[in-house]
Amino acid sequence: MYGKTGRAVQISSSNEVVLSADVRGATTFLLVACRAWNTVSEALRPRCVSLMDTNRVDWYVRLDGSYLSVESENDTVNLPQF
Repeated sequence: MYGKTGRAVQISSSNEVVLSADVRGATTFLLVACRAWNTVSEALRPRCVSLMDTNRVDWYVRLDGSYLSVESENDTVNLPQF
C-alpha cells in the first residue's frame, strides 16, 4: 500500500501503519469484504471494505484515533473500527 505522497507503507514493531523508508519495506494488504458489515448502514455496505495484512491471517487495518494500526480481529471489542 502507498500513501498519498507515493511512499510505501509498512507495519512498525508496535503494529502502526507508517511510511516506509523505501519500497522494499512495503507491506502488502488484501482488500476483503467488510469486517464491520453488521454495523454499517445498508447505504454504505456496497462501499465498505477491510484491509487484511497478508502476512497475518485475521489481522486488519483499523482506525486508532487519527492513526492506522493493525490488530487481530479476535482481540478487539470495537469491530466497527476495522
